[in-house]
Amino acid sequence: MEDTRSEPGSLQNLITRSHGANIVDEPVVPEADARDLRDRNAIFQDSDQLLEKIDDDAFLEPGDMVELSADGSTKLAVYIRTLGRQAQFYTAEGEWCHRFLGNLWWAHRHFVDASEVEAILPYLPSTQVPMEELNELHFMGIEVPRDAGAKLIDKMNKFLRATNEIYRAHADTLDHVYDLVADEKHLKYATLTQIASKVLRISDVSQILQPELFATHRACMQTDVGFAVESSNHWANGEYEIMSKREMTVLRQVRDWLREYQEELTKRVYSDVGHTGSDFAPNSGVSSGAQVIAEFVKKARQIVTNSRQFRSFTDSGGIGPSRIQLQPQLSNISGINGTAIKHVVLGSFTEKESVILRFIEIWTARRCLRAKSQLSAMGPMLLRAIGMYDGFNLDQRTGFTFLQEMGVFAPWENRVAFHTRLALPGYHFDTLTDELQGKATESVRHWVPEDSMKHLRKDWGNLEVFCIDNVAAQEIDDGISLEKIEGDDSKFWIHVHVANPTAFFSPEHPMSKYAVQLTETLYLPEKLYPMLNQYITQKYFSLEKDRPALTFSAKINTNGDILESKITPSTIHNVKHFSFETIAQELAPETTEFSSVNRLMVGHNPVPTTIPKKNSNKHISTTMDDSQRQTLKTLKELGAARQRQRQLNGAVNISFRFLDASVYCMELTQPYRKAIRRIDGDPTIVVTTGEFDPTPGDKTASADSLVSNIMLLTCEIAALWTSSRGIPVIYRGTRENPDLPSPYEYKRLVLDPLVGPNGVPPFLKTIEYMSLVGRAYSSVNPVRHQIIGTDAYTKVTSPLRRYGDMVAHWQIEAALRHEAETGKSLVGTTDHSYLPFSRAQVETALPHISKRESHISHAKRNAQLHWVMQAMFRAFYFKEAKLPDTFEVYIWAVDTLNFEQMQGITKELRLDVLVKEDKTTRAQRGLERGDWWQAKIDEVDLYKRQIVMTPLRLISRAEPEVIADSIAPLFSGRKGFMQTPK
Repeated sequence: MEDTRSEPGSLQNLITRSHGANIVDEPVVPEADARDLRDRNAIFQDSDQLLEKIDDDAFLEPGDMVELSADGSTKLAVYIRTLGRQAQFYTAEGEWCHRFLGNLWWAHRHFVDASEVEAILPYLPSTQVPMEELNELHFMGIEVPRDAGAKLIDKMNKFLRATNEIYRAHADTLDHVYDLVADEKHLKYATLTQIASKVLRISDVSQILQPELFATHRACMQTDVGFAVESSNHWANGEYEIMSKREMTVLRQVRDWLREYQEELTKRVYSDVGHTGSDFAPNSGVSSGAQVIAEFVKKARQIVTNSRQFRSFTDSGGIGPSRIQLQPQLSNISGINGTAIKHVVLGSFTEKESVILRFIEIWTARRCLRAKSQLSAMGPMLLRAIGMYDGFNLDQRTGFTFLQEMGVFAPWENRVAFHTRLALPGYHFDTLTDELQGKATESVRHWVPEDSMKHLRKDWGNLEVFCIDNVAAQEIDDGISLEKIEGDDSKFWIHVHVANPTAFFSPEHPMSKYAVQLTETLYLPEKLYPMLNQYITQKYFSLEKDRPALTFSAKINTNGDILESKITPSTIHNVKHFSFETIAQELAPETTEFSSVNRLMVGHNPVPTTIPKKNSNKHISTTMDDSQRQTLKTLKELGAARQRQRQLNGAVNISFRFLDASVYCMELTQPYRKAIRRIDGDPTIVVTTGEFDPTPGDKTASADSLVSNIMLLTCEIAALWTSSRGIPVIYRGTRENPDLPSPYEYKRLVLDPLVGPNGVPPFLKTIEYMSLVGRAYSSVNPVRHQIIGTDAYTKVTSPLRRYGDMVAHWQIEAALRHEAETGKSLVGTTDHSYLPFSRAQVETALPHISKRESHISHAKRNAQLHWVMQAMFRAFYFKEAKLPDTFEVYIWAVDTLNFEQMQGITKELRLDVLVKEDKTTRAQRGLERGDWWQAKIDEVDLYKRQIVMTPLRLISRAEPEVIADSIAPLFSGRKGFMQTPK
């Protein structure tokens, strides 16, 4: 093999490692944190998160070649197979390793034929390895024939040599890839093919070779800062995030200042200067950069010292509650939500100081610096110079707390909002979002509503329309009606009326362009980021009396069969609003989870539920008459019947975790980067939840199931209607992993026999089933969705808050107009020239929409966790609320980031926690899935949004898993799937 150690970007000197070395992925997803990296094991809290629970990527197939990260270096390896939850790889050095899938940044699909890996299969483990051996590299034994893996090794090294040749030939551009592709002002996203096309000057992307793509990938990832990968399986369909040159200038400027400062300190140590302190007198011959840092350090010490007179510093990623507490007052900012917060302005930051603060924000809140980059070392250097954090880790968590002590961030700042790929308006790291929002807002001033469906609208007269939503809902997307069929008590028409904004503006309107940029409304407990202008939404579109709608109708029998369906533009008049709680109490108060609610509150007493949330639904009713009650019961029964039909088709009834954090008495502000402030007072946080029970029960959230079943029916109707006409919309489905047991057989043989009286299977078995189902993905063609048991599914019920639904509505409306104009049905036609979006346009939009929806789903969950952690932090460390001395914790998964702890759920508050292995657990054979342990809180980490617990006593242990003979064939060759080895 030729020596390539001196080649530009060579891997040769990076991947030579000793026997037994670990493959440990460096966190090169800069915005990821511990919670994000555990997301594949997350427990989903609402139906949207369930349906989008898995990234829309493909599966690795035997013979694919990947790049594995190993302590900052990389290896080429061929994927062999999946064994239970572990993936098996064979490296270019002839080593094998097992690891969890995830954090793969590049792959060459079908590098070798699957048959070529068969020669080494007899010499590799055929089962999962113990957890302590996971990620370790193992050489093949001496008894293995020399040529067993020789062909694979030779092909991988030939590929590497070809990559090095390409890098040499294009080093002048590959070494400057960032400068060539970055935008001056905006964040930019590009695929590897797009980057390679530009940097290697290949206009025909079909001519780009795999070694050229890999050389480009290496160039991007070797850049110290500037490129970020998108997801834990970036290789499948990810885009590279490219930092703007404007922000890169900030990073480089602070780097240069810090270097000058460090050099000046070093000079003082080795010179005859009278003192070695860091206070540099003006005009003393000190460089301007060193002077900037010195002045910032001095001011920062003063501000932090002042902050600690009013709030305690903690090592938990946040500062403590204010020692000055205020009573709630009405606020111009928060409207009717009273504030107990006061901002005290103490001074200002200079422009250069603001630049330094911006650097720390990028490092700690946005996490845009690679862990081992030179720039990431500048943050700890700055904290060390300030000298207020001696004895603490000078890491991102401490840096984030520093910004709170400086008043830049609020003491309860939600780091979720800084996620770069959310690109939320007002955070100024991507001006494109702000620009589009400004244009959308300006367009509203001159907008005159014109209804493109006016001539086709059906008037529903006095038909009752039930809108069921949260009390605080600000935009009502949908309402449901029941129409009896005269003379037949076994059949009914269910009508779902959906808000119809797309009939009033085109895809080219500024409001539409902002909507596609945001993609979905983001609901955070403390703030709403609406996709559509709220004034327009509430004045014209949110469902109320005399509002336009697009009605999706199904004729359904009491068995749940869809007998007929149609879509009709309409106008509704008789609208009734109810909350989930009211529906639950009215329909089945004795069997609902709302009957056993736990609440944790920190802040002002009495509980401020008498203060309505801002913009809460003022039309909501708290009672209903007998006729309404009977209609809703019938709708619930029909929805349940349809659910049973979907269960026969593979759907699983999952009892979602009920966990909600509400925030009161707080003003909303952006980070202060120019003014120095102190914040007095604290928000009130109320966490509402119920007890966790992993066994099948008889309690159901009736309101939730009523609405969710009818909404799923609506999406079925839409998919049937569009697919019969060949209309390209965003269909959602799942793709089965061929390496795993059949989910169909697992459901039939394992899951279904264990379903409880409420139709819900045991928790751990549900998790097993979900891991078999495969990956969720989107397509312009109808695809089967195993999780919800449909052969075609497209979202249409929330056009006020989801851009993908808007696309479907525009397409459907165009088809309805065309059918009305021609007098002919479009069923079976292939001409789609009348549509606003062609098949190619929808297909092009899919990656952006899917990724944005995924990011927003993660953000909603993490934002809830943020406020739950804030409440737990104040309750545990500052005794603002009474917590149990110990908790009962259900162990359900290995922590994939730290094998010395397990993931658990507390019975009392349904909290996700981490439980540490120690001598107590080892005396009981360790923590095992299905265990119940008594544990106490050890740490509440605000920055990582996690609670770590110490186990005290084993309460009970699940029975050992026994695979019955009838289902053993499912797991043939996959021994260990049912249990994760320890």
